Amino acid sequence: MSASRDVLLFCLGNPAYRRGRETSLYSALRSLPPQELLDLLDRSHLLGLFAVAIEGLPSQSGDVAMLRETIAPRLMVRTIFNTHILAELLHLGTALGVRAPETRPVVLKGISHWGTVYDDAIERRVRDLDLLVGSEEDARQLCDTLEAEGYEGLFFVDDERTVREHMLAGDSYSAPPYRIRR
Repeated sequence: MSASRDVLLFCLGNPAYRRGRETSLYSALRSLPPQELLDLLDRSHLLGLFAVAIEGLPSQSGDVAMLRETIAPRLMVRTIFNTHILAELLHLGTALGVRAPETRPVVLKGISHWGTVYDDAIERRVRDLDLLVGSEEDARQLCDTLEAEGYEGLFFVDDERTVREHMLAGDSYSAPPYRIRR
């Protein structure tokens, strides 16, 4: 098995799996240059899981301690971003409560798993908010609120529809990608 594969499987494994594969992990860590390892974890969106997975490991010849120090700045940036995105979610909830109190979006995927599936928010990378509402009118209210709060709809590659048209095209109403512009 390749070193990269050993690292990825270690990140994704449960605690029992990890305990049985510590030797393979140490071997993989010795064979991967640190920058290559970090690039692999970033591309795979597993840096947070890796950080949590190695927390309880004893250092062997400084390998794990050095990795902890190397990834700490990246994790700090992610923590700051997570704090920001959580604040945005709370802000949008308050704004929606004022503008359209009957519209109650459900938060999907990433951030909704913090504290449940993932004990530590750093384990689950989040880059946006995924919101689902139950009706066309709720979708319009959500778009109105997002726009009023300084968000702009992003467009889709090879898709001529506006963000609203995309959102209203299906049977379920999931908010399309928006980015903050304020």
